[in-house]
Amino acid sequence: MAIIYIDAATHNQKGPTAISYVINNDNQKYIQSKYVGDQFDNHEGEWLALINALEYAELLSIESVIVYTDSKVVADSMEKDQLKHSKYEGFHLKAKLIAHRFELCLVNWSARKKNKEADLHAKQCLYEAMHSLSERNQNSSSSQDKLKD
Repeated sequence: MAIIYIDAATHNQKGPTAISYVINNDNQKYIQSKYVGDQFDNHEGEWLALINALEYAELLSIESVIVYTDSKVVADSMEKDQLKHSKYEGFHLKAKLIAHRFELCLVNWSARKKNKEADLHAKQCLYEAMHSLSERNQNSSSSQDKLKD
């Protein structure tokens, strides 16, 4: 059985978002992080982290998983199979469809302090993405200034 920790990091209420997941399976650790865009809130990022982690676990031919998230929204929605906010319906449906392909898939809430590794990778990925975007914007502005001259 694989143990998966997921997390998302979002700048401001809704904005640049990165996700990360750490999969521990049979004494092997897989760490994935990725920038997912600039239009998500943190809850949406948490859903994307879950979906991506489950898809990756499936690629690794893992059959049973326990996923830990510090998002009560995600954990409660998966456990109770219901949503408090309909705006997450698409994420919830996709996560459920993937989860049903496993022999066992449990999604549990975990305190943030127990999710430090996924948290660190998500924040680092977000920082790197924002730094890269900032550099691109500066280079673009510099190029436009030269065109005006």
